[in-house]
Amino acid sequence: MKIDQSFFERPSEVVAKELLGSFLVHKIDGKKIVGKIVETEAYGDKNDLASHARFSSSKRNNIMAGPAGRLYIYHIYGIFYLTNIVTGKVGKSGAILLRSAEITAGYQLVKNNLTRSKFVKINEKMATGPGKLSLAFDLAKEQNDLDITTSKEVYLLPKENLNHNIVAAKRIGIDYAGSSKENLWRFYLEGNDFVSKK
Repeated sequence: MKIDQSFFERPSEVVAKELLGSFLVHKIDGKKIVGKIVETEAYGDKNDLASHARFSSSKRNNIMAGPAGRLYIYHIYGIFYLTNIVTGKVGKSGAILLRSAEITAGYQLVKNNLTRSKFVKINEKMATGPGKLSLAFDLAKEQNDLDITTSKEVYLLPKENLNHNIVAAKRIGIDYAGSSKENLWRFYLEGNDFVSKK
């Protein structure tokens, strides 16, 4: 059973933590890429100085205002796409950045996807780091604004029994964000080898 919209209609820092251990699926031409989510970051509303919601509403960031459960995918540095999932009630901007996943199915498809970029290493950490994750799962602008709670192409499956401790840490690469950079809104599975930074 897919994770439904009600799961995402909560504050981003709550959903980001609870999303760990769930499985991201992208179905491509009848084949599936599947990976366990092992690292996330939460981004809030306009009061979060690290969030795109701090800017005036634009064609790019208005997806963050809801409905929840949609993909918010954007290009960064002209190199990578970053994949986020919108959270919260309509009008209450928030999103979760998918930082790292442990690939569990579709290894050859992932390898093929990774060869499209000269900026990533093809190794056992096939979806470690947010740019590499998007490339591994072949997620780009075509999937932007896709509702993953109803899609048959990209969706999330609930986590299995999760025996790992969850670590809360500062988010990465947001030194510009004033007091918001102190929020412990990056979450990861303790001891997991596929986390980008411990």
